[in-house]
Amino acid sequence: MSGDKRHTPTDPVKPISSDSPYLLRGAVDIAYVLASLVKHHSSITAFYNERQEFASVTLLAIDTKSHQLIIDPSPSATANAQLTQAGKVMCVSSHDKVKVQFDTGPFRPIQYQGRSAFTVPIPDKLLKLQRRNYYRLSIPYSQTLKCVIPIAGQMPVEVEVMDISLGGIGMIGYPLEIELEPGLTYENCSISLPGVGLIVTTLQIRSSFDFVLRTGLRTRRSGCRFLDLTPQTEQIIQRYILEQERKFRARQLSE
Repeated sequence: MSGDKRHTPTDPVKPISSDSPYLLRGAVDIAYVLASLVKHHSSITAFYNERQEFASVTLLAIDTKSHQLIIDPSPSATANAQLTQAGKVMCVSSHDKVKVQFDTGPFRPIQYQGRSAFTVPIPDKLLKLQRRNYYRLSIPYSQTLKCVIPIAGQMPVEVEVMDISLGGIGMIGYPLEIELEPGLTYENCSISLPGVGLIVTTLQIRSSFDFVLRTGLRTRRSGCRFLDLTPQTEQIIQRYILEQERKFRARQLSE
């Protein structure tokens, strides 16, 4: 049993795989996620042995100059003692409703603002999972993303992509050459993701409705689902999403 009862994980925690497409390695990306955990006083479940016994702690601060995290101890003295003796601590939390995981060495006791706390180095890699149908990236205004849809007996149709996730895309446009009715499928649709690569997949129209732009122009917005994505295509999409997130975080941290 654990020495801390505030939170009970439901699933075993697996070590971080070095080839996971969801692994963040950039210092800016990692600092952004950890700073958000600090801002929201996020609870961290810290697993300190192979029996997956754990303590529930909280991130208090991140110091990028000294490359340290400051952590509020668990209410359990026994669990705190284990954290200082562990060879490796697997830390699990959530950010934007998705799982975050990183590893640290043993926790080091310190005094922080007149109170007992722990410190550990900022990790050099962090796992941030994406739920297939949860996170949807809006395409930056600086980019124009086009989906090319082949049509039998005529020229391919280009439709602008407004957002993308591992589950599908949102398209906007009212091309007269193509039907965008729910249930229809189009094979060999292609999207070139800047800086990452080309994806080719089958799209199924899931929703389609009239849409009025801010300019007053009437158009049509359609939600599409990817069918039978290969693991390689998923990785390309995920790399594109992570790269856009990285650029967004870098802009925010520089402001």
